[in-house]
Amino acid sequence: MLNRIFTPLFLLLMSAHVYALEASYTEQQAAIGKQHYDKHCGACHHLALRGTGHGSELAGPNFLAKWGNQTIAALETLSREQMPAGAPNSLKPAVYTAITAHILRVNGAAAGSAVLAANSELIIGVAVRGDAWDAESAQDAAKNAGPVKFQSWSEAGTIAAAAKKSRGFVNRTI
Repeated sequence: MLNRIFTPLFLLLMSAHVYALEASYTEQQAAIGKQHYDKHCGACHHLALRGTGHGSELAGPNFLAKWGNQTIAALETLSREQMPAGAPNSLKPAVYTAITAHILRVNGAAAGSAVLAANSELIIGVAVRGDAWDAESAQDAAKNAGPVKFQSWSEAGTIAAAAKKSRGFVNRTI
């Protein structure tokens, strides 16, 4: 009788443990990923991963709406094949994986003791939210996701105003 209860429970716990190991990344891996992200990705995708006019969001609800039902391997493959813009596949494989670890950390995935594998078939939403991930809601959110709302800093002024303050600059109409 106890065998019939404990065997399914043991299998359930072991399968959950496999997912936790598969999705795991180390803090060191994510820290290295942040350094490379800031250097290679931040100009287009924003240092806080919020996106800009040149690159999509890599954190938050819009990112999860787009990528939540896809695998970590799919994100890594796209990153390698298309990024950085103008120089795809120019970084070392470990750097792409470290950047992916950084993206997962910023989205709320927990660090672990195992290094993230580039070919992880774990769903990103599950890596970030665990059992709370709702694939159906994510699909609805992806369909209804609006455009990114950018923040404006009015005190920054304009390029023309900054140019007028410079010595020797003359704005001419050609």
